[in-house]
Amino acid sequence: MPYDLGGVAVLTFTALDVDDEAAAAAAVTLTITQPDGTLATPTIQYPSAGNYTAYFQTTQAGRHTYRWLATGTPGPGVGVGAMIDSFDVEAPLAGTILSLADCRETLNIPASDTTHDSRIRAYNSAITAVIEKLCGPVVVRQVTERYLENGMSEVLILRSTPLYQPAGQAYPVISITPVMTYGMEYDLSLIAVDPVTGVMRHTAGLSFFNGPYDVSYMAGRPIVSDNIMTGSRIVLRHLWSLERGGAGAVRGQVADDVTMIMGYAIPNRALELLDGAGTRDPGGIA
Repeated sequence: MPYDLGGVAVLTFTALDVDDEAAAAAAVTLTITQPDGTLATPTIQYPSAGNYTAYFQTTQAGRHTYRWLATGTPGPGVGVGAMIDSFDVEAPLAGTILSLADCRETLNIPASDTTHDSRIRAYNSAITAVIEKLCGPVVVRQVTERYLENGMSEVLILRSTPLYQPAGQAYPVISITPVMTYGMEYDLSLIAVDPVTGVMRHTAGLSFFNGPYDVSYMAGRPIVSDNIMTGSRIVLRHLWSLERGGAGAVRGQVADDVTMIMGYAIPNRALELLDGAGTRDPGGIA
């Protein structure tokens, strides 16, 4: 189960003696390796003999690995053992097309029932990735991409479309940063970008010389169209019913025809909705 950044990961471990009974160890340690490589050793609590719990407040997004180690002289009543596992922490700007409330409503799950929230959120994140593969960015976010331009073209095509220019952002592109010391600096006020196709030009007709360049800009849709929302709900219902062996399907509903895209089964009804004008493949290059 992934945790939100800043959330508390609850880690448990049971030390066993030679009779496979929970028993206190002579010493117990818990070491967490965080995404940046630093180690953390949270305080360990002892709810009962041989059972250990630690509460770790997360401060970094990404994969965390941890190792429990219980030591002592093996024998009756002396717990020993080790366990290695991992948990993930979501990035603070991670977003999904559907809200958790939308998902519960789509699946006819009462708001008070939080039993399936972890699985629903995992599905929701996966669905967002696939829908955005078909339609381009939906969740608004800043992207930074590297382009290997060498001056042969006056056009640079941004890969994540549509672009989004917030009211407080002066230019369509946030920055164009040369990677090499001899790279050119470009005046952003002279850069024109088509937000739909991602075609970027210099208004004076200059080429983009001496790449590579790291280009940062905002992409996504501040207003999500109904066809994208409805298509996402259809995919969610489809996945949910498959995992539950059809238990989540509506009585009398005809099974979905599906199309395999990148090994992922998407109902054809969802694909038809995503073919709306300006929705699927809005521009740019893959």
